[in-house]
Amino acid sequence: MLLKVSLKMSLKIVTKQLSKRQRIILQLIEDDAFVTTNEMSQKTGVTTRTIKRDLEYLQEKNPNSRKWP
Repeated sequence: MLLKVSLKMSLKIVTKQLSKRQRIILQLIEDDAFVTTNEMSQKTGVTTRTIKRDLEYLQEKNPNSRKWP
């Protein structure tokens, strides 16, 4: 629940600064907090490394959100 609240705040704060893919990633996480980077990669059509870079960027934008391994 804390993660979802944090993600909703993230969406409000930084959505205008994000790429379409990054907004999709946030939506995927909001829909399923246990979504994997492989699943995100398949749904967005980019590599898992690109997903991880996007997650790192999103983490920088909202330090209260989930830490990515």
